[in-house]
This record gives sequence, structure tokens and C-alpha cells, in this order.
Amino acid sequence: MSLWIRSGLVVCLFIFSFTPDVSARRIWQENGVPLATESGLIWTECIIDDGTGMGSQGGNLIVIWEDNSSGKRRLYAQLVDTNGNIHWPPEGIPISSRTGDQFHARAVPDLSGGCLVFWMDHQGANIQIYGQHLDSSGNRLWGINGMAVCPFASDQFWHDAVSDGSGGAVVAWVDDRNDIGNLDTDLFAQRVTKQGNRLYAATGSLVYYASTSEGPPSMLSDGSGGAFLCWTNRGSSSVMDNIYAQKLNAQGVIQWGPYGASVCTASGEQDYLVIAHGASGKYWVAWNDWRSGSSEIYMQSLSSAGASEWAADGQLINGSSDHAFMPSMVSDGSGGAFVLYYAERSGSTGLFLRHFRDNSVPVSHDDMPVYEGPGLREITAWPDLRPAPMAPDGRGGCFMVWALDYGVQSSQCYVQHMPSAHRKSFGAAGMPVTTTTIFQNYPVIMQNGVRQSIVAWHDWRRQAPQERDIYAQRFMVQPPLSGVVPLLLE
Repeated sequence: MSLWIRSGLVVCLFIFSFTPDVSARRIWQENGVPLATESGLIWTECIIDDGTGMGSQGGNLIVIWEDNSSGKRRLYAQLVDTNGNIHWPPEGIPISSRTGDQFHARAVPDLSGGCLVFWMDHQGANIQIYGQHLDSSGNRLWGINGMAVCPFASDQFWHDAVSDGSGGAVVAWVDDRNDIGNLDTDLFAQRVTKQGNRLYAATGSLVYYASTSEGPPSMLSDGSGGAFLCWTNRGSSSVMDNIYAQKLNAQGVIQWGPYGASVCTASGEQDYLVIAHGASGKYWVAWNDWRSGSSEIYMQSLSSAGASEWAADGQLINGSSDHAFMPSMVSDGSGGAFVLYYAERSGSTGLFLRHFRDNSVPVSHDDMPVYEGPGLREITAWPDLRPAPMAPDGRGGCFMVWALDYGVQSSQCYVQHMPSAHRKSFGAAGMPVTTTTIFQNYPVIMQNGVRQSIVAWHDWRRQAPQERDIYAQRFMVQPPLSGVVPLLLE
């Protein structure tokens, strides 16, 4: 735009632009940035934004992976900037020097360019939850071994973690300390500062206690140092899972009664639950449900007090399908949520998306096909059954990534961006994360700025036996220029 002002006269020329398409592209090198290429089987555990971004730009990426090249399962971390440059040693930073197996890592940013990492550590008789604080230079601030989140001689497993908003974390896990021989497990939680101080009782705060088995907790931060938790509860029947939820305040005190809020206690099994923030302190919960004898997707809206706002035991949300399963969900940033799920229709498997704009009870099943084509039927067969990861885009839309299996050593990952439930940015079938055609699988995704995301995946392009690498790519969606653009001239 040019501007000249002479004798107080300004002429304003309007240029009209109606560009119909968005510009969607890979930002880093065409075939992805190698993050971990050491010998051995390597698996991506999680990726997070380190929280250092400004405005519409995301921060640096911290990726955590598992490596078994030593014969033990070891966790490593790498810091990658927004241009795809790695900043820690090429082989990564070892999370802990403990000699047992380390797995199931979960990480949160420390709000200073580093992160807190929590994992299941199997050394000795018990599996315990351990934690480590890595600063922005990769220094291990909680000692070379990390610290036990719960120093109690019980098995602790299948944890989740969220930021407490102050650089620390709230961690919840399944615990068998009260088991009397019938596989009873309970839920406990702990809040840990970035300095490594435990803020609840030394061995954790009890979240849920019953003579039943609790499934892995899923968590969201409440924005005030507390957390929202949701989990499955297996009662007397080995195939009967119900869903409950609970709120913890910043001091670790339960807010919704001793047994939490009942989300779904319908007959049949409920599993694979996912959660997202709603409007004004509300929460979304979606899950696999077998009450009809076939897998379907149900959903519930919970008030800020834990009350169900839709029908008791949830609302069916999948469209006309013979079989719907494995939901994923993210908030749209305005109180609504996107739900993505697999569904079998007309003899083939596809990915379908629904957008709930508010907490009103849905009156139709107007889902949008994200992908319908070859490859999904194979990848959704056990043991490779897993949800398609999603991330918000920061402007009311969402990203998603999935893997297609075309046969032995021929699996590819695709990414799609949808600014709404009925528009696609990356073409009808999505964009491949890399142009290489060799095996890619187990992708993870995170938001990294406005309309930008980073995908990391398991890659076998070297084709060497027992060799797997981790690659990553950044994607950006540039919105179209439209409407009236003023150009000021003399």
C-alpha cells in the first residue's frame, strides 16, 4: 500500500479481491525434519508447544519419544524452533538415568521455554509415576533420575497431566494401594510445582475410591490451578464400563461429591472417552458406546457444577452408519467442539466430523466426511486401532491427522484442516505429511500458532530392520484475501 498526502487531498482507491481458495502448505523442508534417527525402534510419545510464542505465532516444539535401542525403554526429548531447527543434542536429552523401563510420557510447558515430563517408571517391584523438569537448555532440574510424583510402594499407572497455569502441573493416575486381591484400583492426583514441590498430601490426593477398577483418567486444566478429570469405572461385570467425572480445586479438594458426577451408566460398555472445554466452565465428553450391541458415538455436556445438560447417559451423535468408533475431540475456542470419528458406511470405513457450536442438544446428525477411501479399514483393525489425533487452529477450526495402510511397508499419514465442519483446506483427501511413500504411522499433532500445526510421526524411510525414526512437519493455512482492500493514493 502506498500513501502520498499533498495539499490535504487523499484519494482512496478500493481493490476488490475474491480469491476462492486458501493457501495450505508445508513450512519446513519438503519431506519433514528428522528429530530422532538413532538405531532402534523409536516411538513418538507426545509433543507440546513450549509456551514462548507471541501473538499469532506459536512457540518452540518439544517432542518426547521412546527408544529401545539399549534393550530398555528409554525416554528422550528434543527442542525444535519454529523454523525446524533442533537446539538440543542430535540424539536428544535423556529424561532420566534410571535403569528401568520408562514409557507413557505426558508433558506440559513450564511457561519458561522448558517442560515438565511425567512417565511410568518400572524399576524394581512396582511401576511408579516419575517426573522431570527440563529447562529451555535441556538441563534436568530435578536431578538425573527425576523424582517420584508419589513416593508410595504401590503400582501407579496410566496417568495424565495438565498445566496448573503457574509453570507446574496437576497429575492424576490409577493406583492399586487399596487392592485387597480383586484388582481394585483407585484414582489419585498430585500438584507439582516447577521446583519439584508436591502441593497436595505427600502420597497424593484421593480422587475416587470404590471396590471397582478405574480406567485411565483424562484431564483438562480448569484455568485456576485445578483440573477436570473423567474416567471409566468397571463394576462387577468385566465388560461393563461406566463414565464418571470430577473437579479438583487448586488445593486438590474434590468439588463434585465423593463419587463425582455420573456421565453415563447405560447398559453395555462405554470406553475411549475424550473431553474438551465448553463455554463458561462447561465440559464436553464423548465416547464409544455399546448399549445397542454395536459401537456408536455418544456425547454429553456437563455444567460447571457437573450436572448433565443433555439426556441422561448422553446423546447419540454419529450419523447413519452401521458402526462408529474411536472419537477424537477438540474445542473450537468459542464454547463449541469438533468431534471426529471412524464410521463404516456402505461397506467401507471413513472419517467423519461433527461441529457442536454450543451446548444445545443436537437435533440432526449432519456429519461431514473428512476421508472416504482405501486404507482406513486396515489401519482400524486391532492392534492398530487408535483415534485420529486433532488440534484446534486458534480461529474456530481444527486440524486432524490420520494414517492409511496400503499394505506391507506402505502406510502414509495425511493431514487436513477444516475451518468449519463443511469446508476443507487441504483438498478432498487431505495432504500427505511427506512426499516419501515408505511407511509412516502413529502421528501426533499440536497447534502451533494461528491456523498452524506441527505433526510428528513414526517413519521407516531408511528401510533398515528394527530401525524407526521420528520426523516432523509444520503446516500453515493462509486465509484467502476477500472483500475490500483500500489503497490510498494522491
